[in-house]
Amino acid sequence: MSTKHWFLTLCLLSVSTFGWSQSIYERFYKALNKDDSIATLLIQEIRKTNDNSPDRYIAEYNYYISMSEQSYIEIKQGENPLSEFVITDDSTGNEVGYLQEIQVYNQEYADSGLCVITKAIELFPTRLDLRFGKIHFLGQLERWDDYTNEIVKTLNYQKANKPQWVFPDVEEDNDTLMIYSILDYETALIYSILYDDDTISFNHKTTLLRKIAEHMLELYPTDIRTLNIMAVTYQLTDEKAQALKWLKKAEKVNPKDYIILANIADTYAKLGNIKQAKKYYKKAIKYGDYDTKKYAEESLDSLGK
Repeated sequence: MSTKHWFLTLCLLSVSTFGWSQSIYERFYKALNKDDSIATLLIQEIRKTNDNSPDRYIAEYNYYISMSEQSYIEIKQGENPLSEFVITDDSTGNEVGYLQEIQVYNQEYADSGLCVITKAIELFPTRLDLRFGKIHFLGQLERWDDYTNEIVKTLNYQKANKPQWVFPDVEEDNDTLMIYSILDYETALIYSILYDDDTISFNHKTTLLRKIAEHMLELYPTDIRTLNIMAVTYQLTDEKAQALKWLKKAEKVNPKDYIILANIADTYAKLGNIKQAKKYYKKAIKYGDYDTKKYAEESLDSLGK
């Protein structure tokens, strides 16, 4: 039942095999994908070569990630949300629980992998796939401070050097790749915040999210997605007036963005300004897609009642 989360990083950090090394890298990845112990011998062989390309570090990094991943099966009570691996009562046949795979990581192997990718980034600072690979894994480890710091380092490097980022097999331009990738990382952090029952941890991670958004706005001051994330950081801490300020900035960039309009309407409704809430729900209905229109119509109807 192994989910092989490391494979996501393996796909992200794609190897571009070349020349004499083609055979050894292909054999290594084939073995790694099959959980074949020969991968350990092959990575040792790779280390002995004179190859100092990104491929060598990517292979070693993926090896450590593979070795770090562990899992165990836990019995959960209640109904399985995925309706898989159900446990039933022998006498009644009713569902009484389910089996769930819990993903954990060997921290020693994880740290070894992070050391390798850190060195690779130092040697090849414009390889964005290396940076994103490290950020992705830090998120898997839920090391949110390091996760945030690595994102900020990447954004600061872009601000200071204006590099032409290298990301093999990806055709998007630099800005599109950066904006949407960081948005994905911010979204992952938001989910972690929403499922956090500890107030101190909740507030700390919200501060980290705001830190990322602030650095993004230094590079992309009119990006609606980032302005919305800034608003989210204040919504999470129940600072509705501050959230509204950022949403209104986003509205100025694009007055017809229905997500922003719906969020403004929601915020006004929470602030008790029913008149403005109705106004913005009507705008969301005018410009929105099917789901947004339906939501805005239901919200407007609720305000009317």
